[in-house]
Amino acid sequence: MKIALVTKQVSYSLGGAEMVSVNLSKKLAASGHDVHIYTRYSETEMEGTHIHRIKTIKWLSPLRLISFQKKIKNMLGSENFDLVYSLCQVYPVDIYRVGDGIHQHWMKVQYPNIILRWSKYLTSLVHLAMVFLENRIFRGKNCRFFITNSILIKDQIKEYFFISDERIKVIYNGVDRTLFNPDAQKHRKVMREKYRIGDELVLLFMANNWERKGLSTIIEAAANSGIEKIKVVIVGRGKDSRYIHLAKTKKINPDNLIFTGRVKDVEKYYGMADIFILPSRYEPFSNVCIEAMACGMPVITTKTNGASELINTGENGFILDDWKDSDGLANLIMKLNDADIRKRMGENAARTAENYTWERHIEETHRVFDLILSQAAKK
Repeated sequence: MKIALVTKQVSYSLGGAEMVSVNLSKKLAASGHDVHIYTRYSETEMEGTHIHRIKTIKWLSPLRLISFQKKIKNMLGSENFDLVYSLCQVYPVDIYRVGDGIHQHWMKVQYPNIILRWSKYLTSLVHLAMVFLENRIFRGKNCRFFITNSILIKDQIKEYFFISDERIKVIYNGVDRTLFNPDAQKHRKVMREKYRIGDELVLLFMANNWERKGLSTIIEAAANSGIEKIKVVIVGRGKDSRYIHLAKTKKINPDNLIFTGRVKDVEKYYGMADIFILPSRYEPFSNVCIEAMACGMPVITTKTNGASELINTGENGFILDDWKDSDGLANLIMKLNDADIRKRMGENAARTAENYTWERHIEETHRVFDLILSQAAKK
């Protein structure tokens, strides 16, 4: 099939949706499809694909979003594709993969007060632009089928837009088992020596949006746990001054916070740590959680993260009800301070992750393709 894949960015290093774009493009091309990628940015060429880079307005976010939409619509209209599959908010398309969640829901989570929420809409036009595009995709006839990466997001689509079950398919993200597997633990000794870590309990946090994903909660929990020999390793970009100040107010030695910045060899950091923690405020499905599980780590995350759907509490990890519950998180950290419990739960986590490969993801995606094509043939 000739497939148009629309995505904002294609990147090996940015993580999240950008990495999903890479894996999806490569796997579809390897399956024999003629894949055309329409994107604002791609850091690399990929064998078997055709990359079309879209130039958009750069200086104002709302205009950038709208100009991307218009250019995509014009470019796709001049081509003849069997399927148009989008990973971002553009229309019309055959499939929209709702990997970033529902923006209207995120605004409600971020600003529970309706007056404050509407003031944010009116003072930050990017929010209005995103909601406009969201409504055009879900409420109109601009998308035939929706793929989500969690039941969490499927339920939100039904709640906000009254889309029927038949038009939504949950396909969980895959994990690269050649890179993320229990062998990552072979890096433990070298990586701990690199960061001057001895036998401390190491909590790993990996994200680029530290506030949204709950770094403050982890620092408070580390303080509340009462565990003296503890380190928090923070992988990703962000401003560390606020969190260093928080550590000092909680009587934690700032030296127990290790800020690595962005790294390329993330599997080594999974290998060096004991527990992976992501108390995210809102997360459709966090790839880092399944990567950590694949590397044999117990994971603690929140019920507002779609990746929690892969966790059986007490078996391969734990689920927090409230992303701000530092006391509850401290209790879970204390439970996992037992090496035997960590080992058992880490092994269970690795077995869980074995079920979620990119090969499985593509197989399920092909079923959606076949369904759409068969429906079109009947018309």
